[in-house]
Amino acid sequence: MDQLPDETLFARLMKGDEEAIEVLFARYAQSLYGFFWRLTSDPALAEDLLQELFIRLVNYTGKLPQHFRAWLYTIARNLSYDALRSQSRQQIHQVDGFDDDLDEIKDVMQNGPEKTALRRADDERIRKSLDQLPDVQREVVVLRYYQELSLEEIAKVTKVPLGTAKSRLYHALELLRGMLTREEVKDG
Repeated sequence: MDQLPDETLFARLMKGDEEAIEVLFARYAQSLYGFFWRLTSDPALAEDLLQELFIRLVNYTGKLPQHFRAWLYTIARNLSYDALRSQSRQQIHQVDGFDDDLDEIKDVMQNGPEKTALRRADDERIRKSLDQLPDVQREVVVLRYYQELSLEEIAKVTKVPLGTAKSRLYHALELLRGMLTREEVKDG
């Protein structure tokens, strides 16, 4: 069942196949958790939203989505924004995704403490720069580079034309490049 396409698994889930939700959860739970965490900056809220998303999948009775992944991230995006609105937040802050302790230990063992420390410093600089982007630009960067969605999928998730998604990503990357370059000059 692990090799079945997402759309087929979801169709099986809608017919009551409990194994299908387990496979979908295994495929998407970690990346969706990271997505929720990056948009909300709240690990507990990210866990709640992940649980809510999978409850909605189990209870869904509508039409089968043509592009499951884009549809799934659209629901995740909407859940995130609804949660943030209900908490009366005005800013969405990007936070690094969670790392397993085991991955962290492997990283240090493979790359050494110096390289690991430099990479973490770079990650922190990028995270701080992402925090400064406008929400719509931060969102496309997170979807593209952290969630690895295609530009077409990003356009569907954000409900904008493909050209707008491309433009937002281009401008976001230009802003990030400028911020990171200024920081390097300042530090150097």
